[in-house]
Order: sequence, then C-alpha cells, then structure tokens
Amino acid sequence: MPRKTLPDDDPRRQLAQLERNIVETDLLICRQIARIERMAEKGDNTTKAKAVLYGLGMVCEYWYAQREILLTPHEHE
Repeated sequence: MPRKTLPDDDPRRQLAQLERNIVETDLLICRQIARIERMAEKGDNTTKAKAVLYGLGMVCEYWYAQREILLTPHEHE
C-alpha cells in the first residue's frame, strides 16, 4: 500500500527538514571545532579553518531563523 506523503509546502515537512538541517550543521560545527583544536595542537595556522567555522555558524543561525519564521503565527492567516 503506498505511503501518504506530505506536500513539499506543508509546514510540518518544512519544519522537519529545518530540524534535519540544524542537526547536520551542528554536527559539522562540532567536527570543525575538533579540527581546529587538532590543528592548533600541531601548531598549524587555523585562520582558514576558523573562517569555515564562522560560516557554518552563520548557516546555523539562518536555519534557526527560518524555523522561527515557520513557527511564528502569521497575522494574515
């Protein structure tokens, strides 16, 4: 029997995807922090790695903002 799926524009589906994006980005941030720590221990230059970490942080902030927008009741609805 075919499984029912939610339409792509369904808020529950969008929220689930945002949650996955947040979890995945948080994991990337943790890995990048560990990478920077290893690099620092070896005396490597961490400038570029820290820039990547900053970018990942910005992406995560974006996902959180998108989730907040989705969860905020809209006046026109």
